[in-house]
Amino acid sequence: MKKHKYLLTAGCSFVYGSCMFLPDDPRNKKNPCKDYRFSKIMADGIGAEEINLAKAGGSNQRAFRMIYEWTRENPSKVKDTFFVVGFTSTARQEKFLDEVNTHVRFHQLFDDREVSIPMSMGKDEREYLEPFMDDVMLYNKLEYKFFFNVKNEHERLMRKSDLLQSYIRGLGSEILFFNALYQPKFVTINASDKLDDRLNWYRPGGYDSWPSFIKSYRKYSLDHPLSDDHGILGKDLIKYYESIK
Repeated sequence: MKKHKYLLTAGCSFVYGSCMFLPDDPRNKKNPCKDYRFSKIMADGIGAEEINLAKAGGSNQRAFRMIYEWTRENPSKVKDTFFVVGFTSTARQEKFLDEVNTHVRFHQLFDDREVSIPMSMGKDEREYLEPFMDDVMLYNKLEYKFFFNVKNEHERLMRKSDLLQSYIRGLGSEILFFNALYQPKFVTINASDKLDDRLNWYRPGGYDSWPSFIKSYRKYSLDHPLSDDHGILGKDLIKYYESIK
C-alpha cells in the first residue's frame, strides 16, 4: 500500500486523548495530550501529518459528519489521507439546535440535572435551553424509552459505516474502523468472529476492542486510556499499517 501524507482520526475522548494522565502527574497541568495520543504516535511512525477531529463526548454521528465535511473542504488531500474511526457508544447522538445554529451532543439524561446536563451539553446550549429544561428532560426520556434500541442502533452504525467506507474508497483512499470506547453486545448477521464483515477492521492487539486490549496487560475498568495505553496502541497501529499490502 502506498504511503499517506495525512492520518485523519475521528471519535470521542478516547481518540482525542482526554484524561490520559493520572491526577498526580505533573503533565496534567500542561495538558500535552496531543503529543502522546495514539494518532500522533501513529502519524509520526508512518511519516504522516496528524489530523485529529475527535472530541470529548462526541458521537459516531459526529465522527462521520466531520469526516464527510473534511473531505468536501479538502478534496485534493483525500487520496493522500488514511482515515481511522474509533467507535464510541451508540447511545450518544448528535442533534441540530436551530436557535443556536449548531450541532449539539444528545446523550441519555438522568433525573439529576446537576450531573446530567453539564455532562451532555455545552455552555451556550445550556443557557439557551435552561427555560425549557423540563421539556428537554421529558423529550430525552421519551426518546430513549420508546425510540432507542441498542441492537437496532448497532446495525444502523454498521450500515452507515459501510456507506462511509464505500464513499472514502470511491475517492481513492482507505478507511479503518475499530472499537475504541464501544464494546458491542450484538453480532449482526454479516459478522464472523463478532466483527461485521462489511467493514475494514483493526483489532487492537488482536482483540475486538481497545478496552479488551488494555485489560489484557493491566487492571482496567473502562476509564480513559492512559498515555502508556496510547503509546502501546499507536505502535500497534503502525505495525498494522505497515502490514497492509
